[in-house]
Amino acid sequence: MSQAAVSIRELNQQTGPMPAPFAVDAQLETLLKKTAKSGNPYCELRFVDAEEKLVLRAWDDTPAFRQADSLKVQGFFRIDGQFYQNDRGYLEAKDWNLRPLNQDEIDALLRGSDELRARQDADFAFIETTIGGLADPRLRSLGQTSVSYTHLTLP
Repeated sequence: MSQAAVSIRELNQQTGPMPAPFAVDAQLETLLKKTAKSGNPYCELRFVDAEEKLVLRAWDDTPAFRQADSLKVQGFFRIDGQFYQNDRGYLEAKDWNLRPLNQDEIDALLRGSDELRARQDADFAFIETTIGGLADPRLRSLGQTSVSYTHLTLP
């Protein structure tokens, strides 16, 4: 099912009530082991990308459940599966599996989408302009020092 990955936001926009194949690159933020009302165990996995979150449940009769014990929280993964919107409008997935991302894929995920980077660049330019326009030289210097320490550029 290998295909180009979409962001979680794009996945939300492109899915409907019928399952369709998608791939998503994301970071595993949390992995919780839980028990359903029926007494069956499952894992709840919360993934994040640069803009949104995705919660998936791995039921005890799926390969993803068996794989959960070996997953590293804060690790980066490609999620391949059949995604759809449930009757409450939440994303669900069936027949999904994970694989670790390579370093190039991790770098792309951390950079975010072109649209997000453009918004961030515009916001940063506004901050720099605002700081540069401060009349008080002490505040202007403090702002410029703070911005120089916080502005990071990814490859």
